[in-house]
Amino acid sequence: MKNLFFNLFVIIGLGLTLLSSSCNSSKKVTESDFSDSFKLHPSAYQADFTAYDTDSTWKLSIRFGEEIIFTSKNEKLIFRAPAQPEILAQGINVVKIFGETEFYRAAITIDAATCNENGFVTDIILEKLNTTEKSTFSGCGIYNGAPHLFDIWALSELNNESIDPSLFRKQVPYMEINLKDKTLSGFGGCNNFNAQLSFSYQKMHLSPIAATKMYCADESKIEREIFSILSGPVRYMRKEQQLILENTTGTLIFKKVD
Repeated sequence: MKNLFFNLFVIIGLGLTLLSSSCNSSKKVTESDFSDSFKLHPSAYQADFTAYDTDSTWKLSIRFGEEIIFTSKNEKLIFRAPAQPEILAQGINVVKIFGETEFYRAAITIDAATCNENGFVTDIILEKLNTTEKSTFSGCGIYNGAPHLFDIWALSELNNESIDPSLFRKQVPYMEINLKDKTLSGFGGCNNFNAQLSFSYQKMHLSPIAATKMYCADESKIEREIFSILSGPVRYMRKEQQLILENTTGTLIFKKVD
């Protein structure tokens, strides 16, 4: 009986220890533990933003409105926290994001200044709470596009007017966004088309659209309007099962294809 109570005590104690560890979202780790820490990060196309330093000693992944993951090999540190709402400095496109755990607070600044071709200058300040300890990191990051964009979308509205499916001999215009390959392809109502994608904060940028050369009367007119809107940077926003793309040229509203 004595051994039974002792074993039960050990099992309960071990369980509490594991529970405490799982809730601790920022911690120091050993060198051997850290070898797998980069696996905590999602794939690039599953995060809104990722950043590294030049020597790849640290990595940052952000899902806006959801989670911040930061791992540093030199600091032997894993930081994982809910992402607080982004703060956008008006007029200069500087984005600030904060996150906090029981032990650390992270302040992340994504600057409009570019680095490494299409990357954006990224600065991270990591403060240990209730101390004067502070670590700073600087590197280059890239916007990957919001993960929910990775889908097939059918056009439902063009410049606030509903699309009538009967206008199209083949099918309603649609597009497929592939964040893994950074491509957009689809059907404009008359022609098939494709383009390369890049992103900035909540904006999508397309390379010049390549399309087939068929002429389809009324369908061609609608297609030209679609291509005209997509030819410049478009701000994207998801609302339930809708994807809204808009700029000064016009507005496209798509519905998710089941």
